[in-house]
Amino acid sequence: MVAGGMQDEVAGAMVELASLAPKGYLAGIETTVSDVLGRPARRFAGFVAENRDAFVQ
Repeated sequence: MVAGGMQDEVAGAMVELASLAPKGYLAGIETTVSDVLGRPARRFAGFVAENRDAFVQ
């Protein structure tokens, strides 16, 4: 991170935060979107493709 231009303090904080989560903690698949919307989540690329005209002039 530092080699990429991040400040030492920020890189240190990122490493510390990453070490707080147990291995695999963020590996699960959440169902929040489907729970709230009542339908499966969809990929961002599909959303953009379906709504392309809203993003370009």
